[in-house]
Amino acid sequence: MKRKLRSWQDAATWRELLGRLIADQKERARLALAVRVRPTTLQRWVDGTNRPHLENLLALLQGISPEVYPLFLRLLLVEFPTLHEEQVPEKHIIGAIPAEFYARVLSNLALTPQPLCCQAMQDLILQQILAHLDPERHGLLASVAVCVSPRTDGRVRSLCERDGLGTPPWPRDLSERLFFLGSESLVGYAVKLMRTFVINSRDEMTILPVHWSEYERSAAAFPILRKARIAGGLLVASARDFFFTPERLAVIEAYSHLATCIFEEEEFYDPEQVELVMMPRYTQQLPYFAGYPRRVLQKVAEASQRRIWKRYYCAFSCKAKIQTSQSMCIERCRAADAGEGTPVEREGRDLGRAVTRPKSLPSLSTGVPSETTAQAPSYMYVVCDPEFSYSCNIF
Repeated sequence: MKRKLRSWQDAATWRELLGRLIADQKERARLALAVRVRPTTLQRWVDGTNRPHLENLLALLQGISPEVYPLFLRLLLVEFPTLHEEQVPEKHIIGAIPAEFYARVLSNLALTPQPLCCQAMQDLILQQILAHLDPERHGLLASVAVCVSPRTDGRVRSLCERDGLGTPPWPRDLSERLFFLGSESLVGYAVKLMRTFVINSRDEMTILPVHWSEYERSAAAFPILRKARIAGGLLVASARDFFFTPERLAVIEAYSHLATCIFEEEEFYDPEQVELVMMPRYTQQLPYFAGYPRRVLQKVAEASQRRIWKRYYCAFSCKAKIQTSQSMCIERCRAADAGEGTPVEREGRDLGRAVTRPKSLPSLSTGVPSETTAQAPSYMYVVCDPEFSYSCNIF
């Protein structure tokens, strides 16, 4: 099947292309059913003995496979130039990015708080790519690979594919798909040379480096640039061969320009700083990153729990010390009023207190002042403690 896909590319006319399609008996029966004609009628169109009507052409375009559609339409317009684009079935038309989406991006950029902005913008753009390019959910993956912050030498040595979204056969959330990419990958090659690169079939002979993962049949990589500086790359992969037509590539390139909103200014690097090296293959990295987000959340929860217990212990210790000092203070003051102890001890206690009648008094349990117009005690002893300074009410 994949060899046939490559052979379709050199068809000179729509009749020749249709003849190659219906050479497969199953495809012939499927197209005849979709167009509502007999299989022999399709063969007459190929031979040129019959000319299809306009409604037949539109039904044929409706039933043609998505991989062959762009070439078939281009060849069909040569013989039928009156078949304008507005007559083409809508599901095959790839339009530009809607103006409403640009407005939504600008709104999110203006209103989203700083800690949430980057992730929110990334999710918004990737969701729109899937909805725009794969509305029928045939299988599309979109992810972002970011430059890993350089160390002391100031050189970017690798990329990290951190997040992504997909349609079946991929799962919706690809946060588990975390691994490093370098010069051996298609997106790494696009970042290094700051150009777009496309491989339209997994069976295609190419000199471009590529990391093929499960379900991928074609892939395209786009650099994410701002002011001629680079922050990473946008990777889009399809579960179908020959998915990336010129129209789709133009739309994805526009999304890569919007993807600059995901990054802060300091995350962009000069071209001469990017010196990517080779990274281990995806299958070798997979065991190390399996369950990585879950492990990170577990560590954060453990650290948070330790901080909570530490604060609780400190608060409990401080409260115990305060209550002990308050009890000692009250006992000393009561002993002084009762005339207990030696004259020297009573004189020392008298020097350590001052008798006042304040407007507000702090509570022993909370330390918060309370109004005491009618309930104010007759004495308030201000005691100086080596560790705490506070006021005690003596009733």
